Amino acid sequence: TNPAANFFRTAGDMNESVETISQVFLGARLQCAKCHNHPFERWTQDNYYGLGASFNRVQRKKTQRPNEWLVFSSDTGEVVQPRTGQTMKPWVPGTTDLTIDPAKDRRQAFVDWLVQSDNPFLARVEANRIWSHLFSRGIVDPIDDFRDSNPPTNRPLLDELTKRFVESGFNRRELIRTILQSRAYQSSYETNPWNEKDQLYFSHQKPRLLSAEQLLDAINQLTQTEQSYPGLPVGTKATQIPAPDIAKVDFLKVFGQPERSTVCACERSEDSNLSMAIELFNGTTVHEKLKNPKNRFRSQLAEGKPLEDIIRNLYLAGLSRNPSPEELQESIKHCQGKPDPLLGLEDLCWVLINTDEFLFQH
Repeated sequence: TNPAANFFRTAGDMNESVETISQVFLGARLQCAKCHNHPFERWTQDNYYGLGASFNRVQRKKTQRPNEWLVFSSDTGEVVQPRTGQTMKPWVPGTTDLTIDPAKDRRQAFVDWLVQSDNPFLARVEANRIWSHLFSRGIVDPIDDFRDSNPPTNRPLLDELTKRFVESGFNRRELIRTILQSRAYQSSYETNPWNEKDQLYFSHQKPRLLSAEQLLDAINQLTQTEQSYPGLPVGTKATQIPAPDIAKVDFLKVFGQPERSTVCACERSEDSNLSMAIELFNGTTVHEKLKNPKNRFRSQLAEGKPLEDIIRNLYLAGLSRNPSPEELQESIKHCQGKPDPLLGLEDLCWVLINTDEFLFQH
């Protein structure tokens, strides 16, 4: 119930805390600086252990209860640089040493530095992360690997997004609104001879598969069914699951839900594969929702709604548009050609789920 304590329970030790925090909040992968100065980048072994000095006093110990750990902050505990034997003072990028009030937790001084408006790390990393979420690629990519040898594809753009994010008080909604209103986000997926080979500069949109959680929620919305997750309230959406191990669903794993065993953004897979196709064609999740007696089209048919209205409703729920005259005509013809129109509606709903228009953001 305590996110901060749970973080350090999971992180385990000072080394893992440094590597996790630097990658998530600074966009820097410091793993190699644990043993030696980075041969090509600015990070040194002193930097690694200087950062660690802010977190080394967080301790944990096992309690008598199963799977329970007590996480606490100690008043003592120093970090020694293993190569030089030097006791390291708390350090953050851009400073010699971090100024620490002896009465305060060292972590608080680190956080105070992290959220300063002139901090060159946090706002840039978060702005880039949000951009990547909307475009499926960051201005710096991978999004957690900022380094001199991996520069932004558009530095002025990232600078402007960072500036606006800071000015808004780190308001994510405001930044998302800014991006959604941009010409880049509203550009077409169709290409022309000038931009068809562009993979870096966001000159056109790139269709991308819905995430595992988004797809399951979309199928639930189309079929008007609910997915139950053990231990979570009824009506919980897949996108609201706090951690994969809380509610394990095979469908989500097939479509790339990560285990969240690492902080690397690369852990989530967005590539389509044969297992996904088989799951959509023959998987139990889709099959059970199509057979659910309380699903959208079964309920509406039982209420006596006209077949044409049910078909239109399925298109609106699944594709956010009405069927074209040809689609409507063919759908009605298919349903009426079955011994029971219900079988035709099952087919139609299954077909909609398997269309690119349903499966991809576009």
